[in-house]
Amino acid sequence: MVFSANVPPDKKQAIMALWNASQIQQYEKYLGLPPMVGRSKTQAFSEIKHKVWQRLQGWKHNLFSQGGREVLLQSLALAIPSYAMSCFKLPSTLCTDIERMMAHSWWGQKKGERKIHWQSWNSMCKSKSLGGIGFKELEVFNMAMLGKQAWRLMQYKNSLLHKIYSARYFPDGNVLKASIGGNPSYTWRGKEAKNLLLQGGRWIVGNGTTIHILKDKWIPGISDLSRELRANLQQHYYRHADCPVASLIDPHSRWWDLAKLRALFNPKLVEAILKLHPSHLGEEDFWVWEHEKSGIYSVSSAYNFFRTCLAPDRGTCSNASKRKKF
Repeated sequence: MVFSANVPPDKKQAIMALWNASQIQQYEKYLGLPPMVGRSKTQAFSEIKHKVWQRLQGWKHNLFSQGGREVLLQSLALAIPSYAMSCFKLPSTLCTDIERMMAHSWWGQKKGERKIHWQSWNSMCKSKSLGGIGFKELEVFNMAMLGKQAWRLMQYKNSLLHKIYSARYFPDGNVLKASIGGNPSYTWRGKEAKNLLLQGGRWIVGNGTTIHILKDKWIPGISDLSRELRANLQQHYYRHADCPVASLIDPHSRWWDLAKLRALFNPKLVEAILKLHPSHLGEEDFWVWEHEKSGIYSVSSAYNFFRTCLAPDRGTCSNASKRKKF
């Protein structure tokens, strides 16, 4: 067990006796990750950078062709930090340093020599169909991996991970509405990928008790319902619009209350809502990922979506449209 300096000695002894454990001060690695992350996040994950550097400096690398370097970078340099990225949000400086090493390796730069990089790293991270090579932007890939953990918290509510985080950060059981909170752990800080998860998914209406009419995303094609409604919403019905979606469902027929829908929404929105089918058995609402046909979150589709959110296309030359066509 690892104790803070603020824990009194008698409490340390009582806790260690309860769990039949001993106190340690030398922090070892667990599954290649630091069990304790201090103030310097870059220093805590410096071993990842060192491992990538060692792999790229291997003697076989000098004999590789350009295609061989691509395989090396895709299979090794991107694979080494993957597990850490699924648990922690790595510092941006660390991601930049690893990407710089990968770029130097791609262009054949050795030791202290300087070679021209004929394409920017951002261009090389585009998919091959768009003229890139398909490398990953590590910060975006990191968020896509953390989004997978947020998805697991939503789907597996009986898991130990969900129970621990729920007791600490979202006692109501709704991880989508959870905040960072005061003095959070470093692993929970990485759950800011939840905000991107909100942009890429929506609620499927079951009994409607979990979904808020204005604040949540539940109508296909409408990302911000409150912005679209506030201009036309009548003051008489505003109090009702601040309720859950269940208030729009007739409790006897388990179908939409047409009078309420027409009073609150314009005909276009009413038509879109009527295409949704609430659960007749009162099943709970659930969240789906809109960028997969199955509705299940995947890192690959999340990476492509997060890249448009976090790293939109940079400035291009004047004849970019002709080059894209070519």
